Amino acid sequence: HELIGRDRRWMNAGVDVFPDGQRLVTWSGRPTATIWSTVTGKAQCELRLMALDVVGAAVFPSGARLVAWSSDGSATLFHAATCEAERNLWAPTLEALRDFVPFPQSDRVAGVGDERMVAVWNASTSAVLHEFRGHSSRINGVAVAADGNRLATYSSDTTALVWDTRTGRTMFTLRQHWGDVVSARFFPSDDRLVTAATDRLAIIWNSTTGRIIHRLAGHS
Repeated sequence: HELIGRDRRWMNAGVDVFPDGQRLVTWSGRPTATIWSTVTGKAQCELRLMALDVVGAAVFPSGARLVAWSSDGSATLFHAATCEAERNLWAPTLEALRDFVPFPQSDRVAGVGDERMVAVWNASTSAVLHEFRGHSSRINGVAVAADGNRLATYSSDTTALVWDTRTGRTMFTLRQHWGDVVSARFFPSDDRLVTAATDRLAIIWNSTTGRIIHRLAGHS
């Protein structure tokens, strides 16, 4: 299928796929995002933010809801079946929200702000459960472990931090990079975590001990 909407501006464009593979959501810097059927190739409904643009969206693992956010820092939860807005996500200490990661098998969602902090919300109530602070520079993103009990933040301060999401406390500081850490992912089936940085190095860690398992060097 070719999925063509009403506006072909693809600045700040992106896509996320629903867990069942039957739908996906696209956005292109307009005030709306579109949910499409991957079976028919037709648009099912539109998510509309009370903001200038949609610069990101993330589908929850259940497929029942998704979160969309704007360049102005606002974020809204939507019902996936109807595209109706459910509630806004807001934290008083976060001035701008710019990335979200839903927790597996949970109604929690983590969001990254511009104040070197990550917040975790209960998506059913919009209550802030924890705020994670510890980096000395911009947080580039967040990753959540498959069991939902650990969260990793990675930063331009050359470190990644592993947090206990039940207590909100730091478990480990991972310090072996000398460049900005720009990506991190938990392995889906065990306790490993991989980080990648601008030093052209990827490192696999044991996220329950903070110890290095492998250094992967080879990019030029």
